[in-house]
Amino acid sequence: MALFTETGRIKPEVGIQSLIGKDRLEARRLVVALLEDRNVYRGAKEHSTRIATCERSGCVIEPMIQPQWYLKMEPLAKATLKATKNGLPRIRPDVPYQEFWIKWLKGTQDWCLSRQIWWGHRVPAYQVVDPFGKAPGRWIVAASESEARAKMTAEERDSYNLEQDSDVLDTWFSSGLLPLSTVEWKGGDSDRVPLGYPLSFIESGSDILFFWLARMAMLCELLPL
Repeated sequence: MALFTETGRIKPEVGIQSLIGKDRLEARRLVVALLEDRNVYRGAKEHSTRIATCERSGCVIEPMIQPQWYLKMEPLAKATLKATKNGLPRIRPDVPYQEFWIKWLKGTQDWCLSRQIWWGHRVPAYQVVDPFGKAPGRWIVAASESEARAKMTAEERDSYNLEQDSDVLDTWFSSGLLPLSTVEWKGGDSDRVPLGYPLSFIESGSDILFFWLARMAMLCELLPL
C-alpha cells in the first residue's frame, strides 16, 4: 500500500490524522515528536550517507516505486539471434563486438520502457475510468484515442471515460523506432516492409551497441530490406 502521494505527501491510509497531507520531510520531524510524546524515542545517531540532489533546484531526489510498462523481449531477441547467425546484421569489426552482441541478446531481460517525465512520446495506453469516482479500470493499448475507444465495450462507451497514461517512452525505445518512423510505418502485418526501408548501413559507437542498435534491430524484427 502506497503511503505517499506522487508529490511526497502523506496519504489518509497512514491513519494518523496529524500527519495526513504533510510533506514527507516535515512528517519525519513530526514522527519524532510523536515518539517523544509517548516516551518511546531512543535517540538519533549520525552516520555518513550519500543523498542525491537535483542540480537545478537543489531538491532531494528520492526513489519512489511506480507502475511501469514492459516490453517482452525474449521472442524478439531470439529472432535477432537467428538473423545474426544468417549474416544479418553484420558487425564490423566482429571481434570483440559480435561476441558482445550475441552475449547481450542471450541475456536480454524484459525492457522497462516507461518514464515519469514531462517530455517525450507518451505511452499509447488508455485507461477506462469512472468519471465520478475515478475508479481505475482496465487498460487499452492502441495507436490513438479513437482506436482505443473502438475497443471499449458498449457499456464502457456509455458510462466511462478514457485517460491516456501520462508516462512517456524511454529514449532508447523512441530512438529505436527510427528505421520505421522514417518511412511512416503505421504498424500491422499487412505492411511489414515499407517501401524504401532505410539504414542498410549504420556507423555508431560500441557503447550503444546494445542500448540502441540491438534494440532497434529487435523492435524492427530485422525486417528484410
